[in-house]
Amino acid sequence: MNELTETRAELEQLKKQEQQVRAAVRAQKTKLQELIRQVPAPINRLPNEVLLRIFQFFIQSSNILTLGAVSYRWRDVTLQCPSLWSTIKVTQGRSTSLLEAQVARSAGLPLKIDICNIYHLNAMLDILIPCAVRWQSLTIQGYASYYETSALTRLNNYEYPSLTHVSIRDIRGEFTDISYFYSRQCPHLEYLELESYSSTLQVPHSVTFFSLHLTGMELSKVVQGPSLQKLTSLTISRWEERVELKPNSIQLPLLEKLACTGEGELNGLLQAIVAPNLIDLQHESRLRDRVDGDMLTKFPNITSLVLSRVEHFSFGGVVAFRFPAIRHVDVGYLRAVESLFASDTGPNTTDHLPHLESLTVRLLCPCERLQLHSLVAWLKARQNMDVPRLLVKFGFSNSHQECRGRDRGDVIYALYASLHEYCRLEWINVPLTIVMSGTVDDLLQLEMPKAYLGFIDTIGEVISTGHVQHNAGAYKDKLAIVGTVRTTS
Repeated sequence: MNELTETRAELEQLKKQEQQVRAAVRAQKTKLQELIRQVPAPINRLPNEVLLRIFQFFIQSSNILTLGAVSYRWRDVTLQCPSLWSTIKVTQGRSTSLLEAQVARSAGLPLKIDICNIYHLNAMLDILIPCAVRWQSLTIQGYASYYETSALTRLNNYEYPSLTHVSIRDIRGEFTDISYFYSRQCPHLEYLELESYSSTLQVPHSVTFFSLHLTGMELSKVVQGPSLQKLTSLTISRWEERVELKPNSIQLPLLEKLACTGEGELNGLLQAIVAPNLIDLQHESRLRDRVDGDMLTKFPNITSLVLSRVEHFSFGGVVAFRFPAIRHVDVGYLRAVESLFASDTGPNTTDHLPHLESLTVRLLCPCERLQLHSLVAWLKARQNMDVPRLLVKFGFSNSHQECRGRDRGDVIYALYASLHEYCRLEWINVPLTIVMSGTVDDLLQLEMPKAYLGFIDTIGEVISTGHVQHNAGAYKDKLAIVGTVRTTS
């Protein structure tokens, strides 16, 4: 009995000690939480200069007033930095009093103005136009009626000596002519993007970058004027040329970059343009096209060639001395690659694309026959040259996800087997499905058909970096991991 009594007494003593320990733990947690509350947040320990730099990245996508509402310190930092207030976004519901305050706090700095909604625009312009000499860039976009857009004609009445960038796009509704504004009142304009414009389009001589959305307008009537002679970059979208362009009718002596989207005929455009300094040519279309390769010889300085829908290059001359400067070729179809490297006399890499660094094919179809003979022959001949191995990238067309016949794994395996000895291969955003199976007592097994050497290491890297999506399938012992990955071999 004495032993039983002693045991019970000892248990009670231990319970008291347990309660004391729990109380001590609670007190320690409370003390720790209080100390944590007293320690400034990591961002509040940053110097004002670093905090300001972070704010400058933030305001590109959010309202500066949001920052000032976080704390007194943040408010003081924002108020003491005029550059944070120099980007003005006019949106629906924007208060005129807040707009006045922002203009005042910008303290005479150049202004970047983005008008995303032009309802009640007159009231906003009453505040912004008095500081027109400070405008550095202006973007106008959004739906409005003729009454609202007519307020924009006020822009024609003032000068903008500091304005270098103007973008007028996505104007849905009736639009009034403000061509006098950007053609006459902006003496230092360099960048001009237009979607809505009148038939009397005038581009200032100072403009070097011009982006134009063609809707119901003929390209020849727009770009043949003398005002475009100083352009170094030209972007044309919604191009649907119905009139045949005259050869060498578009003179752009300083043009370095030409980007064109639409359904206009590419060969006609190449025949019409004279641009001896062109180094970057891009053409995108929904229609498949064939290109007269001899037309491209007009542009001996091209280093980058992007032709998304070209299926075939045809050449009438000899292979030698074609494309001496090209570094990068980006096409949609493998057939275009085969025709680009085809030669009746055999590939001559010393003359044909001698400085090519990368080749991209973006629209592979698992069903198509892989035509690689000319490319492989050219790559083999290239091995005798003292140049780095070519980087070749492949991607698949989204429209062929349910294609019958070979799957993407078959195509990847075939391309790897044919090309990996002669070049560096890269797969662009290729979805991979891997089945991992196992039970609690078994080792995990990885199943992926047609994996080539080095591919499993790539998969491991993708999984370890978390670039995967995972979901439990119908079977408890299987897990499907699907990741869109960029793999290199």
